[in-house]
Order: sequence, then structure tokens, then C-alpha cells
Amino acid sequence: MSRRKDFDDEFELTEPVRQSESASADGSRSARRKRRRWPWLLLVLAAGVFFLPNMVGWLGIQQRAIDYAMSDFNGTISVEQVSLGWLQPIRLASVTAVDAAGNTLFVAETVASAKPLYWFLTSSDFGQFDIQKPVAYVQLRPDGSNFEDALAKYIGSATRPIETPDPGAATTTMPKLVVNVTDGAAVVSTATSNQTWQFDGLNVIAQLNTNDAPLIVDAQCRVATVILDDNGLATLQSPGGLAVTAQVDAGQKVMSFNSADMMLETENLPLSLCAPMLQRFVGPANTSGSMNGKILAAYNGPDQSVSLEVHQLSLQGLGIVAPELIGSDRLMIDNVSAQGNLQVSPAMIAAQQFKLQSDVGKVQADGSFDLNQLASLASSGQLLDEPFQMDGEVDLAKLIRMLPSTLQLHKDLVINSGNVTFQAGSRNENGIRRMVVNLDTANINARRGSQNIDWAKPLRLVGTIKETEGRLAIEDMRCISDFLTIVGSADMHTGSFVAKGDLDKLMQSVGQFVDLQGMKLAGVLDGKFGWQVETGVALADPPHLARDFPIQIGGNFDVFNPIIEVPGITRWQQQKMSVKLTAAGKSLTGNKLQLDQGGIQIDIGSEQLVAKLAEPVSDAFTNEAWNT
Repeated sequence: MSRRKDFDDEFELTEPVRQSESASADGSRSARRKRRRWPWLLLVLAAGVFFLPNMVGWLGIQQRAIDYAMSDFNGTISVEQVSLGWLQPIRLASVTAVDAAGNTLFVAETVASAKPLYWFLTSSDFGQFDIQKPVAYVQLRPDGSNFEDALAKYIGSATRPIETPDPGAATTTMPKLVVNVTDGAAVVSTATSNQTWQFDGLNVIAQLNTNDAPLIVDAQCRVATVILDDNGLATLQSPGGLAVTAQVDAGQKVMSFNSADMMLETENLPLSLCAPMLQRFVGPANTSGSMNGKILAAYNGPDQSVSLEVHQLSLQGLGIVAPELIGSDRLMIDNVSAQGNLQVSPAMIAAQQFKLQSDVGKVQADGSFDLNQLASLASSGQLLDEPFQMDGEVDLAKLIRMLPSTLQLHKDLVINSGNVTFQAGSRNENGIRRMVVNLDTANINARRGSQNIDWAKPLRLVGTIKETEGRLAIEDMRCISDFLTIVGSADMHTGSFVAKGDLDKLMQSVGQFVDLQGMKLAGVLDGKFGWQVETGVALADPPHLARDFPIQIGGNFDVFNPIIEVPGITRWQQQKMSVKLTAAGKSLTGNKLQLDQGGIQIDIGSEQLVAKLAEPVSDAFTNEAWNT
């Protein structure tokens, strides 16, 4: 009995221990199983991340991703096949863009990167993207295009005013990228013409963030015009060549579009390409001809200037048709050539041995023409600092023959001859600056049936302006024709001009060539005008040093037997019309002309019209609004 009891007691003591050991073993095995699951879960997660790009293509969900990314595009962009992988290059096959109406805008055979996908997350050098055989379909209108419609939301946001960046803020560096377009093409058409332009052999290399410039573009293509006849048959014109090389902000690291340099080379480039751009300004238009040559162009943003270096530019068979501008007429110029350097800005026009020649005229220019100085010529009392010279000649007869409808010429009129010559220049001799202007129209000859028409000297304008020690003086100014003569001279302190004219002679001369459609103007003009400093004021000092002095300005014009006759309006005729102009003021320091009072009085028979200044004018040279 005692041994049985001892066994039972021993069993009772050891049973809890065994249960505890068993529970501990089960917990240990469960923990080991959990620890073994984590590597598998991490492996599955890693595999999911690794194959995530591939799954976009495997599961066919690329279209949803594209639609989400291009939600502002007015149309649809689709990709037939997408190949993505962290360790493989990006490749898109059969890329297509259509507009909201379902018309094709763009297709490309393939778009592929040279770098694997992971590279774009770890490097700012994106390498090269190759676009194979892209084709763009462009439809132009006078008010826009299909591409502008599709990208309207992007264009709208891009044209919003940009806030001035904080100088201390960090600038965003563009990635280094090369886009290579191979064997591309484009078809350009318009809504107002039966012409279509085909671009083929389009090869473009665009480089971003290079050592030389933030953007460099090099492009070449062939361009041909296709004309559709009334039966829908297409005629392909001879193709031409176009090559463009451009750099934006050369020498800079950040692209700000403050400067651009471009080289344009053309070989038989069809000028009909200009029509879609021209129609935006003058309505429906057609252009024809071809262009050969080389032009180097440079744009400077801060100065808003454009510099051109023209190397034997040649246009052949230039034709322009613009019904809203020149009606049914057609401008046709067989040859136009240009060479030399030209710079144009809001403040300056400069030329260096620039020559423009055509079968309707020629122009030669050399020197600088400061527009700001020209605008302030009267107030500054100084001529242009830099010497310049411009000469030209226009074959007036040939130009008139091309515009019979625009000029409303008589139907049976034949223009035989006529020309216009002009010269303008400045020079400095012995401390005296002079600017000379000369315009001559001469030898206009025509025939109407058996009537021979000669207009030997329609108009001649000659003027010489001299500047000495800050004083301007018109040495001689003559406007001479058989219907109008103006002769006079002046300086900043005194001026006197005499005008005589005959409106009837003007209408008779013009009426020989132009169909006036019953309109008649007549009257003999006799008048004079000028200004004078009041007696006793010292005038020894140059204007910019002189003290304020009073000045009187006046003019008297008489028109004898004035007649205005227009079909549909009652004939107006008087014996005499007199016009009197008066003004009084001060010539102020700083070459300003203040008008304290002024007015005009018109007397026609027993009737009189009087208008006076309601308030003084602080500067007659610069005030844009005068209250009467």
C-alpha cells in the first residue's frame, strides 16, 4: 500500500511539469513556423514589386493608366503593346492619338528607351528615347488647328502669367535626355485650300541639358506639295529639302528662353508652306514659289531683337493670292534675292551691307537706325548718332500692273512705265550732322485705247535736316508736284512754310489711271503756317540749355471753290472755305513744348466752326490726348 501511495504521489507531482513542458514545446514549434513564413512573405512582396511593371502589360491595364495620366487631353491616346520591366528598357508599340471626333492625330510604330526602367529612379541621365516611324496628321484653320484643339487645356495652362520666381529658391534641373526621331512623316492640310503638304524623311535629334545648351535640336526632312483637282486626283509637286539646327540659351545651364540661335538651310523648299501661316493674319491665302539659301538667325530676349545673317537667299516664282487683302489680284515676282546682315528690335534697325533685289525693285542699306532717337527727334534736338544709308528703287509700272483690282484701275488701261526712287541717309561733316531724304516718282506712262497718258513728275520730296550744337534746322524742305507744292525751312525757334495745291488737278491726274466711280474733289489751296519765338528772347544757347521762352504758332489756309461730289450724296460746293490755326505756349527746358491755349476756326460762307483747347497741354510732343 505504501508503494502504491508513493507512486501516486510521484505521478501527481510530475504531471503538471510534463504538461508545462508540452505546452512550451508547442509554442516553440509555432514560433518557428511563424519565423519560417516571414521570408516567404518578403519574397512574395519583393516578387510583386519586381514584376509590377510587367504586370501592367500582362494584365492589359496600360490603357487605364494612360487615360488617367492624360485626362486633360481632348481625345484618346492608346498603346497596343507595352513592355515594362525594372531591368529592361521601356518599349511601347503601335502608339496612336486621336482627337475628340475620332480623327487620327499621331501614330508611331515604336517608342523605346535605351535605359532600363529602374534607371529613371536613380539617375538624372535618362539616356536616349527612339521614336520609330512617327506620322502626324495636321489640319490647319484660320483660327487654329486640330492639335491646338486636342492640347487646348495644356496650352491654356502654359499661357497663364508666370509668377516671378524667388531668387533664393532652388532651380529645377532638367534631366539629360536625347530624343531621336527616325524616318518620321507629317501630312499638313488646311480647311481653305486644295493643297496638302507631305513631310517625309523626317529625322530629328533633340538633346536636353547638354554641356553646350539646355536644348539643342537638329532636324532634316523633305517637303512636297500635293494638289487635288476638282475630280479628286492628286498631283505631287517636286519635293524640296529643309534642314534646321537650333540652340536655346547657349552657354547656360537653365533653360529660360532668353536667347536662341538657329541655322536654316533650304533647297527648292515650296513657298506654298507659308499659306497656312499667312491665313491667320489675312484670311484665306495661297502662296507659290520655291526658296533656296541659308540663314543664320539669333534671338535675344532681353533686347527683343532678331539678328539675321543671310547667305544668298533666293526666291523663285513668288506668288501671293489673298482675296481679303488684294481682292482678285495676284502678286507675282519672278526672282527675289537677299544677302547681308540685318538686326531688328523695338529700338533699333541696323544693316550691314544688306541688299534686297527683285524684278520689281531693289533696296540697299548700311548703318544703324535708332527708332527711339527718331521718335524723339523734335524734342531732343539731335539727329541719329550712328551714320546710315538706304537707297532703293521700285518699278512702279510692274507693281501697278499686278494690282488692277486693288487700285481700281480702268479696265482698258495699259501701264508702260513708271518708277520710284528714294534715298535716306545721315552723315557727320566737321561737327555738323545732316540727314537727307529724297523721294522721286517719275515717268509714269500708260495708254487707254488710242489715248497716250504721260505723268512726268507726279511727286518729288526733298528734305535736309541739320543739327549743330544741339540745334535742329530744316535747311530745305520741298514737296513738289503738279497738284501740290510745299516749300519751307525751320528750326526750333522759327519756321515758315507755304503750301499751294489744286484738288481738281489731282483728281484729273489720278482719274486718268483710276476709276473714281463718279467721285469728284475740287478746290484751290493757298496757305501758310509756321512758328515764331517772341521778340526779345535770347536764342544764343542750344535748346536743351535755353530757359523757358514763349512761342506763337499759327497757320492760315484758304480753299477757293471747294467741291465734294460722291455718288449717292448731295453735292457740296462753296465759294470759299477758310481755316485758321492758332496756338500759344512755351518751349520748356528739356525740349518740351507746352501749349497754354490753342484753337481752330473754320469759316464757310456765313457759317463758322470754332474749337479751342479746354485745358493746357503739358507737352505737345508726347501728349496722346488733347481735350477740346
